[in-house]
Amino acid sequence: MNFGEKLFKLRKEKGLSQEALAEKLNTTRQAISKWENNQGYPETEKLLMLSNIFGVSVDSLLKENPEQINSNENGYYVSKECAEGFLSFHKKTTKRTATGVALMVLGGVPYYLFQDNRIVSITLACGFIVAGLAFILSMAFMGNPYKKLKSERLLFDPSYFSCLAEVHEVQKKKYIALILLGVSLILLAGILSFTNIPEFPITEIQCLLTACSVYLFIYVIGVIDIYDILLRSEERMESTYWRVIKRIRK
Repeated sequence: MNFGEKLFKLRKEKGLSQEALAEKLNTTRQAISKWENNQGYPETEKLLMLSNIFGVSVDSLLKENPEQINSNENGYYVSKECAEGFLSFHKKTTKRTATGVALMVLGGVPYYLFQDNRIVSITLACGFIVAGLAFILSMAFMGNPYKKLKSERLLFDPSYFSCLAEVHEVQKKKYIALILLGVSLILLAGILSFTNIPEFPITEIQCLLTACSVYLFIYVIGVIDIYDILLRSEERMESTYWRVIKRIRK
C-alpha cells in the first residue's frame, strides 16, 4: 500500500472528509486530493501533523507495503477533479460518436435530393459518410487517461458521491425528455411515409429527422452509461461480463 492509499484509508477510518482533514492541516482540499492520488507528498511539518492526527509513525506512512499494493480491498479512489474530468472527457467522445453516426445518416439527404444527377448525389452522400467516419475514428487519436475507472471498483468521498448521485437524478428528467423527443421524431418520420404531397421532399426530411433522433439516442445512452460507471462500479465489477473480462486478462 503506497502513501496515497494509506492516507485515504486512515482518513476514512477516522471519518474525515478531505475538507475536514485539510482544515486540520491548514491546507487545501486539492492538496489532500493530490496526496491521495500520489501526485505529490506533504512537507515534513504536514507529515508530522498527519502522524499525530492518525496516531501512526511517519515511517509507517511513507514506507510502502508491497503485499497490499494489489489488494482490491479498498478499490480505486476517485477524487472530485478526476470524476469531473472523466465525465467531461466521455461526454465529449459521446458527442463525437453521435455526430459521426448522424452525419452518416444525413448522407441520405443529398442522395435523394439530387436524384437527377447521380454523380452529385453519390459524391455528396459519400462525403457525409466519410465525414461521419472521420468524427468517429478521430477518437482513436485522443487517448483515454481514464481507462482505469472502467475496470476498477471505485471509491469516493461520501459527500461528493451523494452530490454526484443527486446531479444524476436531476438530469434523468432531461434524459427522459430527450428520449421522448427522439421517439417523436422517429414517429413523425414514419407518419410522413403515408403523406403524398407532390414536390414535397418527404424522404429527405425523413433522413433529417432520423439523423436527429439517432444523435439524441446515442448521446443520452452514452451519458447514462458514463454516470453508471461511476455510481454503480461495484455492481459492474461483480457482473458476469466483468468476471469474464478479468479471466481473459489473466
